[in-house]
Amino acid sequence: MTKTTTLDKPYIIDNEQERLAKLTSYNSLNLYEQTGTFKHIASMAAHIFKVPIALVNFIDDKYVIAESGLGLRGKHKWLREISLCSMVLQREEIIVFENTTEELCLADDQLIHKQYGIQFYAGVPIKTLDGFTLGVLAIADNKPRAFNHDEILMLEGLATLVIDELDDMQGAEILIKTEA
Repeated sequence: MTKTTTLDKPYIIDNEQERLAKLTSYNSLNLYEQTGTFKHIASMAAHIFKVPIALVNFIDDKYVIAESGLGLRGKHKWLREISLCSMVLQREEIIVFENTTEELCLADDQLIHKQYGIQFYAGVPIKTLDGFTLGVLAIADNKPRAFNHDEILMLEGLATLVIDELDDMQGAEILIKTEA
């Protein structure tokens, strides 16, 4: 039986095993909250877009994991089947819901409407240079709002900063191992 999301699309993508291998190759992922860089990127996103929620999420085989960001306290993880960020992973492109209450595919989503009261969502893939989506930079608001092309470009630019930081951290790890 194929798992599906609220959009009734397969929840496992074609290159899932390769994508997961790439994700785990970034050994420093568990340190990113401590480095503060991703927290700063989330903070910039919240400030730039004037939203209460901004998250840098990584997606493993079962969960969407947000260890830092703004608008949610502590570490959060959601099952991939119910996360808006999984939709970004499936499509491998930005997803914008300017008003979630008008989206039929989200009508029964209790996580969005009840638990968090999200009415606006924009998520952009965090992609490696070789095309693997490791996660999503997401912003959300409790009220509907428009989101224009320039704002999409800005959010994509912030997601590029996340992958640049991951690559820098991975490069530093390799250098340390080589010198040891």
